[in-house]
Amino acid sequence: MILIAVTGLIGSGKDEVSHYISKRYGFHLIDCSMLFTDILEKMGLPPTRENKRKLRKERGNTFIAEIVVKIIKRNKWKKIVISP
Repeated sequence: MILIAVTGLIGSGKDEVSHYISKRYGFHLIDCSMLFTDILEKMGLPPTRENKRKLRKERGNTFIAEIVVKIIKRNKWKKIVISP
């Protein structure tokens, strides 16, 4: 398995790099920000930074990583790029 996790400061181009790797090299893209957004919207809350922080505090620092692992295992992906 090849797993690339893209990190960086706000506005540094993390999403752009992640999408490029996904399209150019055929990696499956997991967008952690979208995971937060989906969860918050299902809870009826707007996907603000503050709500994302609250959700992380309530569910623990590893809950998004646990969801990511489940997605990878369920789909049996071998090439993954993760965007924060």
